[in-house]
Amino acid sequence: MNLNENNQQNYRPISNLKFIFKTIERASAAQINDYLQREGLYAPKQSANRKHHSTETAMLRIQNDLLEAVDQCQEAVLVLLDFSAAFDTIDHDIILERLQNRYGILATARKWFESYLRGRSFYVNIKGARSIPRNLNDGVPQCSVLGPSIFALYIAPLGDIVSAHGIDYMSYADDTQLYLTLSPGNREISISRLESCIRDIKFWSIQNKLMFNESKTEVLHISSKFLKCPTSPKIAVDDSFVDTVLKAKSLGVIVDCNLNMKHHVKNTASAASFALYKIGQLAKYLDHKSTERLVHAFITSRLDYCNSLLYGIPSTELSKLQLIQNSAARLVTRSKKHDHITPILRDLHWLPLHLRIRYKVALLAFKAIHGMAPSYLTDLVASYSPQRRLRSSSETLLCRPRRCNTRFYGDRCFSAAAPNFWNNLPWDFREAPHLNRFKKDLKTYLFSCF
Repeated sequence: MNLNENNQQNYRPISNLKFIFKTIERASAAQINDYLQREGLYAPKQSANRKHHSTETAMLRIQNDLLEAVDQCQEAVLVLLDFSAAFDTIDHDIILERLQNRYGILATARKWFESYLRGRSFYVNIKGARSIPRNLNDGVPQCSVLGPSIFALYIAPLGDIVSAHGIDYMSYADDTQLYLTLSPGNREISISRLESCIRDIKFWSIQNKLMFNESKTEVLHISSKFLKCPTSPKIAVDDSFVDTVLKAKSLGVIVDCNLNMKHHVKNTASAASFALYKIGQLAKYLDHKSTERLVHAFITSRLDYCNSLLYGIPSTELSKLQLIQNSAARLVTRSKKHDHITPILRDLHWLPLHLRIRYKVALLAFKAIHGMAPSYLTDLVASYSPQRRLRSSSETLLCRPRRCNTRFYGDRCFSAAAPNFWNNLPWDFREAPHLNRFKKDLKTYLFSCF
């Protein structure tokens, strides 16, 4: 990383955790997660370290709500909160009290957590010279298995504060996003409510020894590209105003003020192109399988990351990513630049980008229907139940949402895209008995589409 080694703020304590300890942590984490899931103790909008939850599901729900607001000719505000060194400032007394009173972790289980957190020490090592060891009275071990889960439990009351103000939010570990719709009649009231929420968050952070960094808090004013852009609202934090930005990165996705995903596509294309260039320099030393592994690790993974958010974007933007996939396919197969790409992709069994996006949307729809998705995604789809049931009617059809005002915004919402694509799948695909069968049938079906 390009960090200044002379700046002390760029240093964090690193825990030397042995393999056996991480193995014990994994076993403990599995038991804790099962308990929290069974008892319904998880914060509903916290997606970190939870089964069926991911950064993609979190961003997909945020994007869905923002697209719906803009499709209704309304504005929206997205606030990206920043906590400095959040994992390092967890107070052990507070988290142990919270585990007991909020989550019902008592007796032996509480003592186990106490022994896990307390009694650690650290020292500074500079060119072989060690400082005197000091006790580590705050924080969780870096690179540990349980650390992110403990932090998610520690920060859970933050969701209660946001919900009390009537504001939508989404959290992934220490990344928290607030967003709300601004209607013409309630613009000032909504902004005032948001400012009050941020003040309460800052006060709660001080009480819980978290460092809320307002200087790195980012605000996006979301509006339609088809309408005259209204004046950006000014959000006050304490005695100063936070300037709105045109784009910001949230959970690895670049969100812009018009939700057109151009900046995200450009960033993804740039990173994937650089990786393709580096692999190309090594290609003459690699066999087919090794080249393909590198391509999947450094290029396909970038193209597929949160690609469900790209559903419905203009083909001119998607073509920028498709060119990279085409170049990667030619590199793997050692094909010439002017060789037709479709047979090459078929031989590699690679779906082109627009079908990979459809594959992801259909997969998330299947998971939402069968209880394998977060509740905040499941809430966006509903099974269709006709008033007059026919012998040919299927229970796996989804309700289509109300008519969207714009294709650019309304049709891209997951609540609209999932039913539209799902209902057009063959009946036997929708009736797949399990996920693996659905994946296989879906990929076969999509290959027949190009």
